[in-house]
Amino acid sequence: MEKIRVLLADDHPMIIEGVRRRLSESTEIEVIAEANTGKEALASIIDDSPDVIIMDINMPEMDGIQVMKSALLKKPDLKIIFFSTYPEEHYAIRLLRLGASGFLSKTVPAAVLIESIIRVYNGGKYFSEKVNEMIYSQLSKPAKVTGETEGVDDDNHSSLSAREFEILRMIGDRQSPSEIAQKLSISPKTVSTHISNMSRKLGVKQKAGLLHYAITNNITGDQMLNGN
Repeated sequence: MEKIRVLLADDHPMIIEGVRRRLSESTEIEVIAEANTGKEALASIIDDSPDVIIMDINMPEMDGIQVMKSALLKKPDLKIIFFSTYPEEHYAIRLLRLGASGFLSKTVPAAVLIESIIRVYNGGKYFSEKVNEMIYSQLSKPAKVTGETEGVDDDNHSSLSAREFEILRMIGDRQSPSEIAQKLSISPKTVSTHISNMSRKLGVKQKAGLLHYAITNNITGDQMLNGN
């Protein structure tokens, strides 16, 4: 029986080793390549043609979202499962809209990881029950169009990078640019640049507009992580 060929992409070697160990419990899966940066992941996707990619969101050089967007242009049928410590309720639906096949917490047991790969390989999707309920809820309600974000499609934030989306969530949690800079270990000037770029992409007025957008679209929460 031909094994499912898997690429592991994460900038932490210990994470990759842990995933590899968990996948070794399956006779149906073979890890054929590893990548520690976004550019390495994209190159491996093109050169090694894996069946399924297990990929982190935040990676050096290119984040996982940028890798997926670029890869899907070349391989529309690509199957990517994001493997992350980010809260799934804020990322999974966005990633699904962009073309992801699944979203898993890095803490899932081997059985769940193996099951997700097999299901995605066979054409399915793999998201937690919590995310499935959220997807149903969003599909069941009309789009929100109000105030500052009138005329702005909820999908507009799909154009944001992983770092921009992270900052948008922190703005939604009413954190100041200086607080954001400190928590993410970046300069206030970098935060300001991200805010300007997000405002342009979302068509809103700087921080006040971003705050309104985040609250209107329920992009809030204080479970933030230090990124790369």
